[in-house]
Amino acid sequence: MTVITTRIYDTPQNAKGAVTKLKSSYFSDDQITLVSSEGKTADAVVAAITAFGVPASNAKAYAETIGRGASLVAVRPSFGKAGEAAQILNSFSPTDGDELVVEDAETASPFTSTGPKAKLLDDPHPVSNYFKWPLLSEDRLGLSKKFGWSLLANDSFPASKLFGWKLLSDVATPASKQFGWKLLSDDPTPLSSKYNWKLLIDDPTWLSSKLGWPVLSKS
Repeated sequence: MTVITTRIYDTPQNAKGAVTKLKSSYFSDDQITLVSSEGKTADAVVAAITAFGVPASNAKAYAETIGRGASLVAVRPSFGKAGEAAQILNSFSPTDGDELVVEDAETASPFTSTGPKAKLLDDPHPVSNYFKWPLLSEDRLGLSKKFGWSLLANDSFPASKLFGWKLLSDVATPASKQFGWKLLSDDPTPLSSKYNWKLLIDDPTWLSSKLGWPVLSKS
């Protein structure tokens, strides 16, 4: 589905002004067309409009108006930019216009770059082409090269080197040594020893004894 926004202007100056504003707002040349009757036959005007993807029935109606001296500006906005396109076109005092939704699979897609007759299946990577992104198949290491990151294959411990950390294989208990903690294997009850807590095995009812609560069962 393609949205085509059209506006009719009674003066060529208004039509050209709309086109200039669209281009300055980052609408590309292949998203915009301006059609007038200057130097064209009626059939040529219809052909120019339909070549942009406008259905023939609409194109013939536009051609009649253009034959009387008007100009047509049509826009195929990218997804999410239809409102902006309409706002720009309306700011140049159009006399008429439409928002056409074209269902024909042969019409343009906002992500294709080969014209209104292209299908998505003709371009296996339309988004990459539209935004001029390199394909992953052409450069499998795009982000690494862009930001100067080393490959994991070239450096098996990049984070350790970056922050000056020792490898776990060099020190078996790095956190314990860093903070002066005893190893669990050296003291089977490290928290109890550190805070002078009694072991549960010394007093099976340590909480009751500590708080002076009676034990529910003495056996």
